[in-house]
Amino acid sequence: MTALEQALAGIKTLQQRGFGPEGNRQAPDRLERWAEIEDRARVQTEDLSKQEFTIRRDSRLSDAGKAEKGRELAQTATGDFRWIGREITQTSEAQDRLRALCLDYLKAPKDGDKLLAFLREQEVRQHFRDQPEHERRMAFQQAAERLDGETMRAFQTGPGGPWIAGETLQRAEEIYGQRRNPEAWKNMQSLGVYAEHLNVLAMLIARALLSYGADQSAVEKALAIPLGPAREGAEQVQEPAHA
Repeated sequence: MTALEQALAGIKTLQQRGFGPEGNRQAPDRLERWAEIEDRARVQTEDLSKQEFTIRRDSRLSDAGKAEKGRELAQTATGDFRWIGREITQTSEAQDRLRALCLDYLKAPKDGDKLLAFLREQEVRQHFRDQPEHERRMAFQQAAERLDGETMRAFQTGPGGPWIAGETLQRAEEIYGQRRNPEAWKNMQSLGVYAEHLNVLAMLIARALLSYGADQSAVEKALAIPLGPAREGAEQVQEPAHA
């Protein structure tokens, strides 16, 4: 199976799954758009696979000539898949806007005395500075439950860096976001599922393009995904968590 055939098989698997049971529940409003994206990517990859097959079967070309033609095909196709990168970028920007609405505790209030706000946050940190870590985690979650952005901001933005991280931060922000702006939080979660699947799709295509010799930096730019150190393109593509 060629790299393009593998990518095509992966795309068809994504089409069959949708977002998976949990993802479909979280992002039903994105399913129609996702189906359009998948179908466009499938058609485009099928066309590429046919062109690559023609190159492989061309008896007039040497092995080196076939490899060069395959590289040229991949380079051209990289630009043709730029629309996926635009979709990923636009989705990421929408996520950032929603996150700013849901998790506004990190942003100091515009109104009021900024010096007073700074002193109050400093007081909060002084109070909890010598407290055990589990006490800090509990206090942070309780602040999220009562939408106490001042306390949460004091924990996370003071000198020495944030105090809360990992699952505690994730859970507290989920509580805060759901209570602060339920509709925006719901939309952000939906976009998160969609973005995750977009990235898997992009990785499937990137792996195929790289295997034919496409320039990695051009692929990363076109598809708006980081690929890390240059590699052969035979790595496993991570399945969506909601599949």
